[in-house]
Amino acid sequence: MKKYYKGETLECGRTSMSSKKVCPHVVYLFKRGIIQPGQFLLDYGCGKYARNTIWLAKQGVRVYAYDPFWGTHIADCGWAHISDQIPEFPYFDIIMTCYVLNVVKKQTERNIIEFAKNNAPQQIHIVRNRDLIDLAYNSINRKDKTVMEFCTNQGIKPKATKQFAKKLAVHGFQTSRGFQRLTDFSGMEFVLKETYNSKVFNVRGNK
Repeated sequence: MKKYYKGETLECGRTSMSSKKVCPHVVYLFKRGIIQPGQFLLDYGCGKYARNTIWLAKQGVRVYAYDPFWGTHIADCGWAHISDQIPEFPYFDIIMTCYVLNVVKKQTERNIIEFAKNNAPQQIHIVRNRDLIDLAYNSINRKDKTVMEFCTNQGIKPKATKQFAKKLAVHGFQTSRGFQRLTDFSGMEFVLKETYNSKVFNVRGNK
């Protein structure tokens, strides 16, 4: 098995959170003063309901909502609606992703991080964590149809071990709700907060 999945993009917006409630980690970041009123923030991959965008805007943050799957094809409309375009000459204080990098393949993750590096002095990434290893492990043990088909199509022989489950999680795998992958921020990792289900990365000074 290759370290990372390199096939076609499998995530097409299906992993967008169905809940309209703000992510608790975003509230935490605001209360800690890491995100502040008046700052320009790009919510990259904001999702169908732009739940974090709406909440942050109510707190006085100037948020641009961008999502390539759920956005409207109108330039600069992200200040009031969800846009599928980013301003041509953007300047943001912060570029934030929330459960985005864990649903895209490694090269896409690199592209997003590089874009953030070039267009903001600070980037925040909220991603899934060790729960993805358990998801892979449990899916293999119960012979989940979607996961097993993915392994077959990729020429991967699944093993019902935690070691294999971790490798599969890092590689990336297809679930019934879309693609999932355990992100790897080697070389730029600063973990602000970590739980079983998630990690919050806060990276400054890249621009």
